[in-house]
Amino acid sequence: MENKTLAERIAQERLNKSQAQPRSLRQLGRNPESINFDLQVQRNLRWTDLQVSELIESIILGFPIPPVYTVKSDDNITWCIDGKQRIKRAIIPFMRDEIAIVENFRPVFGVDISGLTFSQLPPEFQEILEEERIVFYQFDKIEPHQIEEMFKRLNSGTPLTRIELIRSILGAEILDWFDTITVKKLFSMMSNMTEAAKEKFYDQEILLQICGILNGDYAKQGGKALEALALDLRINGISDELKTQVVEVIDYLAEGFSNYEEKEQRRLLKKNDVVALCKASAVAIKYGVDPKEFAGLTGSVIVKNGPYKATKIGGTTSEPKVRKRVELLVESLSINESEDKTGQLEMEV
Repeated sequence: MENKTLAERIAQERLNKSQAQPRSLRQLGRNPESINFDLQVQRNLRWTDLQVSELIESIILGFPIPPVYTVKSDDNITWCIDGKQRIKRAIIPFMRDEIAIVENFRPVFGVDISGLTFSQLPPEFQEILEEERIVFYQFDKIEPHQIEEMFKRLNSGTPLTRIELIRSILGAEILDWFDTITVKKLFSMMSNMTEAAKEKFYDQEILLQICGILNGDYAKQGGKALEALALDLRINGISDELKTQVVEVIDYLAEGFSNYEEKEQRRLLKKNDVVALCKASAVAIKYGVDPKEFAGLTGSVIVKNGPYKATKIGGTTSEPKVRKRVELLVESLSINESEDKTGQLEMEV
């Protein structure tokens, strides 16, 4: 057996890929036969029409698209190792008007693209798509077992959690602002706000929910609705008015609950409670309710068995339950208010 140095083994056996070779979507649409997608290791075309539509949306919005990996065979055929769903199932047929955006799809930059093919899109969107470039990496001299191993490794990564996906949607500018808010005192007072929870961006998820409810988006508190809220904020930004209000209610709550013992703070300031308290405190601030008085009144509602606790059993982020929590908290403020003022407070919610 021939003895080789480590450097020789690396030079001979290590996989080498080409430099990045960007291809425009225009090129891919015009030359669909330039890549062969029939490697045995590849999965069948599994993407739904919705997934195709979301990829096209991502490109228009400017989100990065993962690279495609190929290998060139001895007979000069370019075979796709990874990227079949993105290229063959989505990009090529869409650019050739063979598939349309699904019906009832969300607007993009305020434009309804539901049911539209590429050629039916606004010229501005067509230009973005045609000029978009996807990076291709090509491997040479690769064995079949190496192709299988590469495909397995490329597709075995840990999928993004929902909050990780939401963070990628929000973008750096909004996340930088989030970082200035989540260091505030209220977040250290909250239940289960451990370092481990912060590493999972638990605090940022709550802050996003607070932004939503202060905007009146009672329905955008969980699941896909929270992703939609993140996308809306990414496109339209967070207004200075909303930023000011977020800071105001968070500082108000921190002051109001600061006299409670740490154990009692943890009991009162759980995730769903804090989000509802933020909305209720916006009303309280407007009508001059003292922060500590607010904490006493709303705290009594939170710990009492009854309608409020019932909203925290099953489907806690559903619109009716979120709205009911806020209504009950605001109603508690009417104890020391005039009848006329009570009516005004209820209308605010």
